[in-house]
Amino acid sequence: LRAFVIGAQVTAAIERVSKNPEIEFRSNLALGGVAHTALLSKEEENLCITAVQKLGLHYAGVDFVRSHRGPLLLECNPCPGFEGIEKCTHRNLAQEVILYAESLALGKS
Repeated sequence: LRAFVIGAQVTAAIERVSKNPEIEFRSNLALGGVAHTALLSKEEENLCITAVQKLGLHYAGVDFVRSHRGPLLLECNPCPGFEGIEKCTHRNLAQEVILYAESLALGKS
């Protein structure tokens, strides 16, 4: 799963699936993976937000997997791609990042 975090909020989330799971385990959209919107639990949201905050980032793409032990963090990407998640969720996340940056510059966040 990939969660897109801006500030202290998960703004979008997708689940990526490999195009050919019996041959290729990677689900990257650039490799032909397919994405669907995902609903996250509070535990999953908290993991993603905490990871971004601990790294001192203002926004990031957070990759994790679900397990019987709960969500397991894979990666925090400080320069995430926008195209795939925006297309899947129909959200303009680039604009949301800009608005967030503007609010920081104006001291509103």
